[in-house]
Amino acid sequence: MSPLTEEFIQQYEQKRCHYTLRATRAEQTCREISANHDIPAIVSSRAKCPIRLRQKLEERDAELHYSTKGDIYSNILHLSGVRIAVYLPSHVQKVLRLLQHAFIPRLVKLYSPTQSPSTRHSVSSIEPRSEVNSDEPSLSQESTFSM
Repeated sequence: MSPLTEEFIQQYEQKRCHYTLRATRAEQTCREISANHDIPAIVSSRAKCPIRLRQKLEERDAELHYSTKGDIYSNILHLSGVRIAVYLPSHVQKVLRLLQHAFIPRLVKLYSPTQSPSTRHSVSSIEPRSEVNSDEPSLSQESTFSM
């Protein structure tokens, strides 16, 4: 592993509680949104496992040869995330609209409805509207919301 990616991993491990806290806060917001709009959902969150992050960086660095931490951040989709599982397909678009109201969308991917229900989902990398002016790193590079 290159010294740059090793340094990135070490810094991530030191800040992992920060990513966990931000994911937990986003999870709570998502729970409130689904409850306030009578949408039954299972909501969970996590910070990326350092072991898995190390593996991913080793694989990608061999191909991409990162030269800056910015290169790494732009290539890693998320360092923490929230998963929202809804019971009815009709709730997916409703939840996405509600999330877009509560957060600033940075990336939204909608997967084909022809995929099997177990693989059909939406991913949205977003930043909370309430934290846009925060001094902390942008959540848009840290979190993914999956449905």
